[in-house]
Amino acid sequence: MSVHTSTDEFLIRPCREEYKQMLKATPPVILLLALFPAIQQGVAGLVIAVVTAACCFVGLHFYFRGVHIVLTPTEIGRSGLTPRRRMWPRSDIAMLVVADIHLSIVDSRFAENLFLLDRTGRTILRLRSTHWSREDRTALIQRLGMRPVVHPDVVDPPTFATSYPKALPWYERLSFIKMVGVAILVLVGIVMIAAVVAAFTVM
Repeated sequence: MSVHTSTDEFLIRPCREEYKQMLKATPPVILLLALFPAIQQGVAGLVIAVVTAACCFVGLHFYFRGVHIVLTPTEIGRSGLTPRRRMWPRSDIAMLVVADIHLSIVDSRFAENLFLLDRTGRTILRLRSTHWSREDRTALIQRLGMRPVVHPDVVDPPTFATSYPKALPWYERLSFIKMVGVAILVLVGIVMIAAVVAAFTVM
């Protein structure tokens, strides 16, 4: 949703509808894998799952309410969950890249990504179609007055990282084997927390 706050400032916010569509399209197997450790731990695991879901819901509420991207004649910036903005000079933007990237190495769904990269190839801002509407992404490109580099094929994150190694965060650049290792460590951590909670419940 774009908001014009003044003649010199262009402001856009995340789109709830795009995010809802992404959630509705989540494969059931991914949801089952996420709930499996909680179900395995019984009541304690379910309590952790409910608390985690509640925290995510509250976080998403403040995300859609507070996060925005603003473009001025000289700067571009983004707010977080607070009104404070992090700003960059528009002159720092060296390249725009548009690419369809799988949501993860284990998820066949993909989203269109708009990257604003600096001269070193690092991401200044990233807008995904799961959060930002096409209308707003297009409007931002037009206002920046730069022609983006458009990748015609859908790629997974590690493949995209071979061309733009500094554009993605480290966890998206992981190969399948490494991601499985991280996932196992996370699951072990969840199981250990659930076991501690269960021990205190029994006491």
